[in-house]
Amino acid sequence: MERNIASGDVECEYYDVEQVHGISHYLLWTVATACIEKTYGDLFRSPVSALDEAKKELIDFLHTHPLSPPSYLNATHSPSDRAKAVLDQFVHS
Repeated sequence: MERNIASGDVECEYYDVEQVHGISHYLLWTVATACIEKTYGDLFRSPVSALDEAKKELIDFLHTHPLSPPSYLNATHSPSDRAKAVLDQFVHS
C-alpha cells in the first residue's frame, strides 16, 4: 500500500474482488463496533448518534498510525487478514 501524501488517499494495487468485499464488510463491522462502544451505558445516545464521531476517529487513526499490520503478520497472510489486524488495533485503542 502506498499513501498519497498530497491527497491523503491510500492506493492499493490489490484488486481481488472477494478480498475487497471482505475488507469492506469488516470495515463496516469496525465502525458499528466503535459506535456501540462509544454509547454503551449512555441512556441518552444511540449508536447512530456516534457514527460521525466514530468515522472521524477511524480516519484520524488511519492517518496517524502506520498502515503496516502488527509484526506477527507476514507476507503469507492475506490482505484481508492484514486489514483486519489494523482495524482491530483501532477498535482496541
